[in-house]
Amino acid sequence: MLNLPIYEIVDRLCEDATDEFGWLSDGLYKTAVPHSERGTVYVDRPGNINLYALMGIIEQTVNEMEEDK
Repeated sequence: MLNLPIYEIVDRLCEDATDEFGWLSDGLYKTAVPHSERGTVYVDRPGNINLYALMGIIEQTVNEMEEDK
């Protein structure tokens, strides 16, 4: 079983949500309000989520964790 650094991943996803080149498509990053303590990101209109970007953030975090061992 993987021991993923869940809190680090959530923090990075919340941070990336407000980035123009992050995982929220269709300009949703402009209205993103992340709440890392709750693990949520609020946006005020419909749009898309880039699953490849999400997986890239998770993969990068896990790779960094492995390198630190």
